[in-house]
Amino acid sequence: MLLREPDLGLSECSRGSRPIRLTVWTHGLRPALNEMTNGIARRLGAAVLVRPVMLGRGSIDEQLEHTDVLVWPGPGSPPVDDQAVTRIYRRVLRGMGLVLLHPGQASAAGARLLSAPRVPAYPRHGERQVVWSVDPDHPIVRGVPNPLVIDGPGTRCEPSGLPRPDAIVLASSLGGRPSSTGRVFLRGNGRIFYFSPGNQDDRVYRHPDIQHLLANAVRWTARPMSGPAA
Repeated sequence: MLLREPDLGLSECSRGSRPIRLTVWTHGLRPALNEMTNGIARRLGAAVLVRPVMLGRGSIDEQLEHTDVLVWPGPGSPPVDDQAVTRIYRRVLRGMGLVLLHPGQASAAGARLLSAPRVPAYPRHGERQVVWSVDPDHPIVRGVPNPLVIDGPGTRCEPSGLPRPDAIVLASSLGGRPSSTGRVFLRGNGRIFYFSPGNQDDRVYRHPDIQHLLANAVRWTARPMSGPAA
């Protein structure tokens, strides 16, 4: 059951009189993803309506038409077919927001939207990852500690082959290697935020500051490019 708390002063992220319709597409029972989803719901309160959806269940057209922001954890089983990828691609171009988590950029939908190879970020398990806000005024990092420290499993370097983003919001150092941790891409009327640390089964998504960051990303990507500026 998703937890709810009163609106925490974030009602500006709702669309008119209705909340953001957030779909978190999963492919199994993932405790870390469930905790992440609950954390986003707590932080956005009444301004968001969260719906976890299992891959392969129900009509994808209906699901996407009732989605303002899609959180895409990555490839799953059953796999997403080419028609589903095309529908996701078209919805983003029309203004649906997309939050890509590792290894979402290596999924068929992520690779098509980013025009990138399907190469996941490689792990550096057990190392400390220090994440800095490159643009401290960006809405995605509002209220997030700078720097943000991630310890233990789930730390990852950025994948190779990603195209030049429209903006880099977060950068990090991992094992002495620099990495662009949070990237923004604009596609048609849609906004995309890609966050590379974490895995569906580890504790990165349980981190309160990561949940705050992702809640901000949901709010920011919910506004189509043709709409008012963030």
